[in-house]
This record gives sequence, structure tokens and C-alpha cells, in this order.
Amino acid sequence: MIPRGSTRGSALHSIQRPGVRMSALLQREGLEVMAAELEPGAVLAEGYLWGRDSWHIVVAGQALFQQGDESWELLKGESLCLSEVPYTVVNPTPERTRLLSLLFTRSQE
Repeated sequence: MIPRGSTRGSALHSIQRPGVRMSALLQREGLEVMAAELEPGAVLAEGYLWGRDSWHIVVAGQALFQQGDESWELLKGESLCLSEVPYTVVNPTPERTRLLSLLFTRSQE
């Protein structure tokens, strides 16, 4: 049951690749909220995410973020902000990884 005054949403659009599922949960001016799920060993290298600043939090599992020559391994509850430069996300574990990502688009003035 949904409480009064609440709305229940569904994915605005989704992207599915082998071992990876992504869904846009919210889109507002300059902000997009994405949920991603990576199967064990899967790699997320999605150009759709690039070209804007982003903030990612690991909701379940573990994720290895790689951007250029740098890499960061995050555990559940840890987060990372990335710039517009392309990056990849790898699930290095035998468990499923879930991420919540905020993508920020700068206004064109």
C-alpha cells in the first residue's frame, strides 16, 4: 500500500547490457538519478554516463571504478564523485553489485 500523498514510480528508461542493468529513476533539470546492477565480473562502460559530473554510492556489494590511470575500490556504503572524463565500473566480486548514481548536467548559458 502506498501512503496518501505519495507517488509510486517506475523507471523512466533503462539500459541493459550483458551482466548490467541500468534504470533512470528520476530526471529533473540538471539532475538524473540512476540505479545500476552489475552481475559478478560485469563491466559498466556506458557512454551515456560520461560528459557530466557524477556521484555514485555502492548500495550492495563492491565496485571498482577506473578513470584514466586512477582506480578506486568501494565497499557498500562508500561513495565517489567523478568528473566528466569517461570511466568504467567493474564488479570484482562473486556477488551482485548495486549502485545509485546522481548525474549532474551543467546548464548551457
